[in-house]
Amino acid sequence: MTNSTRATETPSPGWSRSGTDRADADLLCLGPLTAAVYRPVFPLVLSGRLHIASGNRGAMSFSSPAAGRLNPSALTRDGLVQVRGVVWYTTLPGEPPTYTPTHRYSPESNPSYDGLPDVAEAASSALVPCDRTGYIGAPISVLAKWPEGYRLAGMFPNFLPRGWGRVNTAVGGRLTFRRLLLERSASRDA
Repeated sequence: MTNSTRATETPSPGWSRSGTDRADADLLCLGPLTAAVYRPVFPLVLSGRLHIASGNRGAMSFSSPAAGRLNPSALTRDGLVQVRGVVWYTTLPGEPPTYTPTHRYSPESNPSYDGLPDVAEAASSALVPCDRTGYIGAPISVLAKWPEGYRLAGMFPNFLPRGWGRVNTAVGGRLTFRRLLLERSASRDA
């Protein structure tokens, strides 16, 4: 019996290496929220090709024949296997869960980054301002529930708009965790 695959043929990877940074096929998979900012994944998120299909940042459960051999702390009261801190990623058509920001911009709760006076910090999703036009630095948790009226413009420090260079997100000399760069358009303020 011979192998019908020639040595020069290689299986097609799930992700295109053709420079388009697009998935070759539709997918729906579970993964940690932090996977969205991995270097090979973020371009797909930035382009809108990959998005989070559920805002569930808590735990998901499933049944497994191996559940009886697991640590009881990994099981729900019903005996299901519990997986914490995961979201559904997909390339299928649809929109991520959204919310309407209600926080009013203030320099105290939304200070500017050191060296970036036009970019305000939102330390949590609840602090994304509803009334400020321009750029906001926000935690990656906004991907699980997207603020209406904003678009994803990049991520500090490596995926920023052209001409920005590499920038660290520090407020008052203190570095923040990784931040997404969001932009609110003037047309949304009406």
